[in-house]
Order: sequence, then C-alpha cells, then structure tokens
Amino acid sequence: MTTLPPIYNIAHPPSIILRDYLIAQSVGVDPTTSSSDYPIFVSLLPDGDNVKDKAIAVIDTTPQYDTEWTRNGQVYLEYGIQILIRDNDYPSGFSKMKATLDALDSIKYTSQTHDSITYQMRFFRRSSELALGQEDDNRRRQTFSINGLFSVIDNSV
Repeated sequence: MTTLPPIYNIAHPPSIILRDYLIAQSVGVDPTTSSSDYPIFVSLLPDGDNVKDKAIAVIDTTPQYDTEWTRNGQVYLEYGIQILIRDNDYPSGFSKMKATLDALDSIKYTSQTHDSITYQMRFFRRSSELALGQEDDNRRRQTFSINGLFSVIDNSV
C-alpha cells in the first residue's frame, strides 16, 4: 500500500474542489443557487425537463500515482477528472469547452476554499478534449469531454 504525504489526504472529492474553482472563474454556476445556463454538477450530468440543456458535470475518475519529479521516491497523487459539457449546438458547446480549458490552464498554484478548508491546486494536466457528438434524443444536444489529471493539496497541513 502506498502511503501519501499528509497534504494529499484531502477532505473533499477533487471534483467538488474543481467545480468550485470553475464557478469562481465564471465558467458555470452553482445549480443550488442559480437558475442560469451552465449549472455545474458533480459526478453526474442529469437530464430531465427541470434541468438546463446547457450544463456541465465534473466527475472523479481513476487517480494516478506519480514519482516523476522526486529524487527520494516519494509518491504523489494526481486525481483523474472528466468534465462533460452539454450544449444546444456545436459552436456554443465548443466555445464553452474552450473557455473551460482556458480556466483549467490557469490553475497553476491557485487556491480554492471549500467548507473553510483552503486547497492549493497545483495543476490540471489535460490528456484529451473532444466532441462526443450529438445526443440521440429529441433535443439533439451536443456533448463535449475534457479529461485530465488534477493535482491538489490541503494547504492547511
């Protein structure tokens, strides 16, 4: 079993920390406090008559242990993240994907607070971004995906 340094024992899922950051960067809104376009959900992209067609989901995926930059063999954890973006049409969805990528590229060593815990986000390393295509239902919405690895530590440890 790999033992991580205490700073990697974060109290919240990385998807929640990243969602809060994307809301702070005005990529989307908190669905519990706003009815505007692009509510950002965690772990799922809901579908229904009461859910906006323009929506975003941040989903935790498989983490990766990395020793790439260490000389002492210390292992660091990079959390796997998938971001799904749904929109009414391809150009708007592509623009929202680009805006999301721009926000992710600006993460380097920024802080984000959730439930009074301050996290330092070290980076978001993209592995892919792609258009998944048009949905088969009557709404014919476009879906896009951003995948990558997210490094975040607890700043208070």
